[in-house]
Amino acid sequence: DGEDATNAISELLKFETFDIDFVSRGRRKEGLIFKTGYFFYKILFRLIIGKSISFGNYSIISPKVLSAIQNQRFLHYAAFLYKQKFDIKKIHFDRQKRIDGKSKMNHKGLVFHGLSSLMEYSEETLFFLIKFFLIMLFFVISLGGYVLYSKFILKNAVLGWASSVGSTIITICFLVISTVIIGLLLLSIKKYLVNNFKSYHEVR
Repeated sequence: DGEDATNAISELLKFETFDIDFVSRGRRKEGLIFKTGYFFYKILFRLIIGKSISFGNYSIISPKVLSAIQNQRFLHYAAFLYKQKFDIKKIHFDRQKRIDGKSKMNHKGLVFHGLSSLMEYSEETLFFLIKFFLIMLFFVISLGGYVLYSKFILKNAVLGWASSVGSTIITICFLVISTVIIGLLLLSIKKYLVNNFKSYHEVR
């Protein structure tokens, strides 16, 4: 569709020794909604995984990498390669305006495409959810403890203290349930891939 700059190929071929070289995306020609969603997606990926992802399938890989991954199964090409223990380089090119036609991927498809990149980092995502749960747990317990301390120790009148403590317990329950469900979902998907595609494993 012409969105990937063809003059990036000559720059990619200049690397004589490399494992993987991605074309990092600069300015995009899509609409405001897509740009906004992509901006928050990169922030979310950075927050959860601890890495920045600003590239897609446009890349060049060495014969060594090709030999190592040719029998692998993955949900998201760029995220899959980014996770592996290879030497990775990036060059920067702006996205070009689409020559013809419209993208077949709607906003719903883009959301699931972004989530698939997190699936490649299922363990890291689960660890982030656990940390988030512990932070929220500490917050709600502290809030509930403060309410009880003010009511029974300081003897201060706390308007709606019962509802505050009750909402704290409900919040904790929702956090526990959501964390467990999301974590089990991610791990079950990874387990399914491992069990059904025996060649699926991290490339070292």
